Amino acid sequence: MSAVLLPKPAISAERIYLLYGPLKFSLSVEALEIYATEGRITSEFAFYANRFDESTLLQLRQMLKKRYYLNHVTLYRFTHTPMVKEILKRMGEIISTHPSRNGFYAIRGALILAATHQQGWTFIDVMHHFPTQGISINTELAMELLTTEEIPECSPPSSPSLFNSKYDEKKRLYHNSLTFLSYFSGHSKVESEFPTCLSNQEAIQAIQ
Repeated sequence: MSAVLLPKPAISAERIYLLYGPLKFSLSVEALEIYATEGRITSEFAFYANRFDESTLLQLRQMLKKRYYLNHVTLYRFTHTPMVKEILKRMGEIISTHPSRNGFYAIRGALILAATHQQGWTFIDVMHHFPTQGISINTELAMELLTTEEIPECSPPSSPSLFNSKYDEKKRLYHNSLTFLSYFSGHSKVESEFPTCLSNQEAIQAIQ
């Protein structure tokens, strides 16, 4: 079955800028998309791909092409809960529209817009909906957070069974976001979990 091609937004991220102190590297979103959809490593992406073994590259491709099916209404509600807002703000310190700005609103907006795709959405779709032509990633801070940050553990809230699948999906989404950053910072796959501390009220509101 051929993929359904959707028109890109008027403003779409074209490049990813990887910042490490005074150093700045860039990679086009198109190169990542080609790798995700075709498995082909362009000459541009080869600079980064050569840093990883075949297994790690396969995981990266699977993550980039994986489709999520949380619709935009559900995702909107999730991203407006206090717990998820806090996580997005932490991610916004790493992923932003500008090195000096928190990317919270850009990330949240891109996620929600990508979730309007009726055939499901991927991380590439999220990049296409980023509100600027460039996505800045602070890889130095990413490495620091990935190696030092502890995510609290607690039991999932008691809630309707419908919540379980949506909860697991959101947990994987956050986990994969951190994994994506870990690939470019040279770290192994991060073993973190999405915090399972949403209150019962937040859980019910998120799926209604």
